[in-house]
Amino acid sequence: MSIYIQNGIITEIGEEVVPNKGAYIIDADGKICMPGLINCHTHLAMSIFRETLDGYTLQRWLHEKIWPMEDKLTPEDIYHASKLSCLEMISTGTTFANDQYFMAEETIKAANDTGMRLEVTRTVNDVGGIQDKRIEELEELVRIYKDKYALITLNVRNTWALYNRRRDSKKNDKLCKRKRFKHTYAFL
Repeated sequence: MSIYIQNGIITEIGEEVVPNKGAYIIDADGKICMPGLINCHTHLAMSIFRETLDGYTLQRWLHEKIWPMEDKLTPEDIYHASKLSCLEMISTGTTFANDQYFMAEETIKAANDTGMRLEVTRTVNDVGGIQDKRIEELEELVRIYKDKYALITLNVRNTWALYNRRRDSKKNDKLCKRKRFKHTYAFL
């Protein structure tokens, strides 16, 4: 079986595919060809924290360890950690990720620089009365990045978890619909 790809798009699959003159041919005899894997939920830049804080309950881990460390991250840290994660995923067959981290501009740059397909999800929650700020951040991301990169899309997620959203929070739902953001839910 042969697969013919032109300009990054599969144009033909068959037993007797005839490539154009000068086409780059990969002999994949005895190999498997499959679509790229998808990472549906990631915080790309957090890869730098991997295996550093084992043995904590979720609340202790978040409040005492992760959030204080995240407060010290710079945009450059986010960029390099995100790029590292993109390259790691690409090397193991993952070609698309949904990232839900802050400083999304740096993650977008890292994904674009590596050729990784990325959906940036802005999580909107009501911890500390920051709903409006999160929506404004998303609007700014959409203004800057909507249709800027072919492999990057934007999304909003309304998350309900005991530590970040009230059950009666409908404000985000209405605003997201009015702004026509792609809208998903995660109930934790």
